[in-house]
Amino acid sequence: MRGVSIIIPIIRPEKAERCIAAVHKNIGIEDYEIVSKEDTERIGCPKMIKQLVELTKYNLIMFLGDDTIPQPGFMKNAVKAMNSLPDGWGLVGLNDGHYRQDECATHWLADKRLLPLLDGEFFHTGYIHTCCDNELTRRCKALGKYVWASDAKIKHDHPIFKGEELTGDYKRVYSEEATKHDQKLFVERNINHTFILNSLIEKHGLKRYLEIGVGNPAANFDFIKAEFKIGVDPNVDCDYRITSDEFFRLWTQNKGCPKFDLIFIDGLHAADQVLKDVENAEKVLNPNGYIVLHDCNPKSEYLQRPVEEFDGTGLWCGDVWKAYAKLRATRSDLEMWVFDVDYGVGVIRKGSQRLYSKPIEYSYQFLEENRHGLLNLRTPIGNANVGTKRAVVLAGTALGRDKRINVNTAMFLQSALSPNTKHGWKWTVRVGYGAEHSRNEMILECLKGNYTHLFFVDADTVPPDDTIERLLAHDKDIIAGATPVFVGEARWNYQIEKSVPVKIATPRQDLFTVARTGGTTILFKRHVLERVVKELKLPYYEVIRLDDPEDIQHGYLTDDYNFCDKLCAMGFEIWIDPTIVCGHIIPIDLVNVFFKD
Repeated sequence: MRGVSIIIPIIRPEKAERCIAAVHKNIGIEDYEIVSKEDTERIGCPKMIKQLVELTKYNLIMFLGDDTIPQPGFMKNAVKAMNSLPDGWGLVGLNDGHYRQDECATHWLADKRLLPLLDGEFFHTGYIHTCCDNELTRRCKALGKYVWASDAKIKHDHPIFKGEELTGDYKRVYSEEATKHDQKLFVERNINHTFILNSLIEKHGLKRYLEIGVGNPAANFDFIKAEFKIGVDPNVDCDYRITSDEFFRLWTQNKGCPKFDLIFIDGLHAADQVLKDVENAEKVLNPNGYIVLHDCNPKSEYLQRPVEEFDGTGLWCGDVWKAYAKLRATRSDLEMWVFDVDYGVGVIRKGSQRLYSKPIEYSYQFLEENRHGLLNLRTPIGNANVGTKRAVVLAGTALGRDKRINVNTAMFLQSALSPNTKHGWKWTVRVGYGAEHSRNEMILECLKGNYTHLFFVDADTVPPDDTIERLLAHDKDIIAGATPVFVGEARWNYQIEKSVPVKIATPRQDLFTVARTGGTTILFKRHVLERVVKELKLPYYEVIRLDDPEDIQHGYLTDDYNFCDKLCAMGFEIWIDPTIVCGHIIPIDLVNVFFKD
């Protein structure tokens, strides 16, 4: 068996002693060394790993955190997995028994032959602590050099996995500031159109892929992980060396040609042609399929210069955004958003959207002033779509004593949670006399588990399918969608100013803060709830009787408005995403309607 250098950066000497003792006891091979060093200056795990690798003598490197406890057979099984890789080298993820271990090598065995392919370091030293393992795993997967060893087991004695409070160095490296730094760096270094395309394929089980405008196949096409894929480009030797117009005409004329699940349009970056490509793509797209556009968000006027000014060199987005904007203003039967990475990756699928109502001036100045709402921008940080540390959401619904829930609400929750249950997501319900009692119980349930977020949805509310992911993407402490209610008149369920109703009208397109919002569809970060429990007394949610009912019906201040008042008094901001408009279903007993006499 090959020799192995085990590197252990140390910030907790007492735990490091336990780790080293377990290595000696359970390693099962003779040819190994342990290279460890205390991080006295707290330069961070990535930089420590780079220093320790330079001190090693073997070609195989195993990284263990000082809070790990290697189990019997860990090394033998890791090396066995290494030998199963092409040419017998690459990256092996160890099994620490927690979620995402098969997707992210937090602790690993690696061959030094990877280093020239990874810019000379296993963990990029720009990271503070998080996301570096996601990047390493992602890059090795792209190289075909990653395998997870389920039987190479280690225990990870980490407080986050035991539901304990983070203190000391744990609190420092997982602080909100440090985490945001690492997530931003991860997005800048890793999230591009290829990543998003493959994420859609993996998440939704998409099998048939079409690419319009292949260009250099090694830039994207070759890395797409679809079972069946076709490339079209008149200037490149690919499956169809013809224009997109010619391809769509041939494909639609032949009745035997199958439809596609995912179509990537990156051809001629002229608005008229992009609109034509989208229209033709819809004809050969499966009902649950996706169309993805590249270069929807140019960050300078020069990048959006017209095709006649493009000489074929340098960066160029063209005016793709104009085609996208037109669809946002005219196609209510589509659901559309742009990931704010890689010059804007636009996603289109069948669904519904509130049309962009502001008159569009197709100038760069208009784009610059209205970018967020016009494009429906999303930032893929901290959500379930990307390879950053995954959010773990507890979704909670308060039910009345009759235990009724609208079937569409239940279907929404089933659709939102099912793909993520393996990552620890859960739906919980509470039955009681009032929603306030159930919500208080669900706050405590969230804090007893390993959840990062608590999401409330009422039993009569039907949010858009991807509501949780969209709320997560905004990375706000507290954020909600917009729900219409009827209290003598039609209103939104939020108040921008306390006690001032907001009448139903065409909603704004950008995020904004409010004084109060209902609990119909709202997402809280864990640390908000931790402060609530620490600083407030039960009941946190509570209905208050008012001498002067103000704008509150029946002389009460509702439990959700009351809770918002408490949160604002604690210094939190409450945000609304007005593009998430939720259905509000009021049950009616038809027997009483038709036969009440």
